[in-house]
Amino acid sequence: MDFIAKIRQNFRYAPGDTRYPINEVTLWDWSSVVAALYKAEIVRFVVTGAQREPQKVAWRLLSIRTDGLGYLLSAASIPDLLARRALLTDAWNRVQVLLEETYPVGLEVYRDENGPIFVVPDLNDLLDAAEANGKTLRTLLLEEFAQGTVQDVPELALQGELIPELHLDPQPWKGLPAPAELPPIAKDGKNPQRKGHLEREPVLTVSPKYVEQRWQAPAEVCTLCGLRPQGPSQKAQDRRLCDVCEKRRANRAQNWVTHLSTTIWIDEVSDRNGRMALIVGAFDLTHWLSGALVRTLAVRDPSKSQKTADEVAKNPSFARLRRIWETTRRFWQEVCPTDEDADLAASVVGQVVGQVGPRLEIRGSLYPDRPGDTPAPYHAYDLVLPRGVKLSVVWDEPNARFITCDNLKYVGGPTQLDCPVQEFLKAHQSFCLEEPIGYGAARKVWGKVVLNQDAQLISNSEYVPAIPILAEPRTFMALVPASEALKVVEAIRIKYEREMGKVRNRLPLHLGIVFADRRTPLRVILDAGRRMLTQRIAPDGWEVLEVQLQPAGGGSLPSRFSPDSKGQFACWYEVRLRRDSRCLTWYIPLMMGDGKTEDRWYPYVFLAQAQNAVPKGCLYFQSVNPWNSQHPWLIHAKELQQNYAVYFTPATLDWVWLDMAGRRLEVAYDDQGRRRDLPRRPYLLDELEVLQTIWQTLKDHLSATQIYALVEAVESRRESWNATESDTTFREFCRATLASAEWRKNQHGQMPWEAQGQDRALWLEAWTDYAARGWLADAAELHLQILKEDAR
Repeated sequence: MDFIAKIRQNFRYAPGDTRYPINEVTLWDWSSVVAALYKAEIVRFVVTGAQREPQKVAWRLLSIRTDGLGYLLSAASIPDLLARRALLTDAWNRVQVLLEETYPVGLEVYRDENGPIFVVPDLNDLLDAAEANGKTLRTLLLEEFAQGTVQDVPELALQGELIPELHLDPQPWKGLPAPAELPPIAKDGKNPQRKGHLEREPVLTVSPKYVEQRWQAPAEVCTLCGLRPQGPSQKAQDRRLCDVCEKRRANRAQNWVTHLSTTIWIDEVSDRNGRMALIVGAFDLTHWLSGALVRTLAVRDPSKSQKTADEVAKNPSFARLRRIWETTRRFWQEVCPTDEDADLAASVVGQVVGQVGPRLEIRGSLYPDRPGDTPAPYHAYDLVLPRGVKLSVVWDEPNARFITCDNLKYVGGPTQLDCPVQEFLKAHQSFCLEEPIGYGAARKVWGKVVLNQDAQLISNSEYVPAIPILAEPRTFMALVPASEALKVVEAIRIKYEREMGKVRNRLPLHLGIVFADRRTPLRVILDAGRRMLTQRIAPDGWEVLEVQLQPAGGGSLPSRFSPDSKGQFACWYEVRLRRDSRCLTWYIPLMMGDGKTEDRWYPYVFLAQAQNAVPKGCLYFQSVNPWNSQHPWLIHAKELQQNYAVYFTPATLDWVWLDMAGRRLEVAYDDQGRRRDLPRRPYLLDELEVLQTIWQTLKDHLSATQIYALVEAVESRRESWNATESDTTFREFCRATLASAEWRKNQHGQMPWEAQGQDRALWLEAWTDYAARGWLADAAELHLQILKEDAR
């Protein structure tokens, strides 16, 4: 372990200060940022020879970025995607070494899927001043990035396949800035018309010279990269790939063969119905990384100081900005880690979906249709079983065996073989072997496999049926079985409410689920997921309906918060909010982590009303409201009262079922954040509980046929009448339809309103609202059509 790694390991567990509330920054956060700033200023002095007074010292930011998300999501398969992720990671790491060690002029202070941002000296010509060897820093950075590869194999490097954009701040900024001089990571505080580094939209750029050099003769283009000609090897041509893409793909599959506790195959992620789900998530960090929302956190008790932000608010230092994005990245890494050495089984997703397996190994004699042909090492094939059932397998050449890479419960399920796969293979010894060529092309018959021994279970090959794709500060993506998708979303929601409860009003989380059949093209699924990442709901005035302060040991804290009931939730506040017809409940922890110290620094909320409506003596102070400068007053959550109006950025949830590829194009949002095809979506994340309650009621009291009939009756009228949820005639129709439904008693002998502790009239009123809003239809779609759950 090198010196820096040892320091990082130890300093991350040491607080930079022992006092609340400035102990949130670790010694590593402080020391690494100080080192970055100090090193950059030394470089400036060495280069220019000019010394500056401390108050005049300034720095700049240098970003080296590309459309990493677009590059990853254009992959045709999971092995391709993971290879591209490894390429980018290696390229960014090489750039980091160049800037921090080879030419020590800066330090990385931010990184996401699109690239890093560095603190560098205040030099106008930093990128284009020639070095002694005649190369500029710009040239050196581009050359180092181009060497990014997998497994240190030079011929698989990025080279000119991807050219990053380098952007240096045109103006410097000071070390201890006023709000208008904040480092422009997310927004440029000096010049709002100029975009900050994260606001700039990098594009995928290719070197024309590099492409020209690869085309010396006419050939078919590689179907994956779209840059190089197919081949020249025969195996690559058979798959319509260039040699580079084919070898990168095989490299990821080879790694999988030696680590069978993980999976890189979509078929293995599918559920018992052959369906899987892409979970996407996004934190909106724009105003946090710009520093504006850092100043909504108090560093002094507002009751003991002035009410201005300069007196009360935390300074948005680099250490704090870094702490913010590292916290959200760690959140996603704990949900479903992409780090190679992480334990997926111990993650949130791993605990929800559990482990499946073991896999099977299949050995036999190979009879290719093309004499002398052999299966490509570590490539996936389809073993064609009777009834047209196809079993996905991977050729493990060193061990002369096929390893199953399919959901064996699905293949052996009632819609496929209707018996265990191992038993079926034992009864049928000869099988056709097909070779997948690529999307849009027919599969090629490779030959025949004749088993010379029974298929055997592979010991220690149990795995978590989930594939992490992205877990970056702002963006998350992972594939899970469709049947577990809602459970995963619920687990993420619980983690979010527990860990981000104090700032939930200012840190929205947007989640999406893309449901698809296991043979749906990956590019289609990822494109739908990328569209869902654009969810946004602008914060506006939310009315406080009800407030309830719960002292230690009082009230009924929901069980999902119980692990923290002796810590920050030892005393908590329950706030019921409403905007238009939508409601949510905000559970706000009021203690620090020790469970003894009152938190007077974090849980603040912007008032959407005049400050003079707040009683004197309250905990409140003034700061910059990034959503509306006319409402600059922040009030402590425990001071909220009924009928107050506050700014709240709600968490949301959307989903789509890709019954056909074109369905992804329907995922588009208007300026208000509503789906253009389904304005009732996205839902508030809190409303997931309501949808689950609706389904449980339908499931317990109606048959599947009755549920379909009920939904069809309501939705057909909605369409033919062009009705809205507030249409009186439509609501009366919904009420009459629900009242005439043949509701049955559940297993406890209760009618639906009795099971929910309501009289029939109140229950019918609530369900009329559900039907008019379309929630009834959405609950049925989710559970009956997509998840194929059984009703009574």
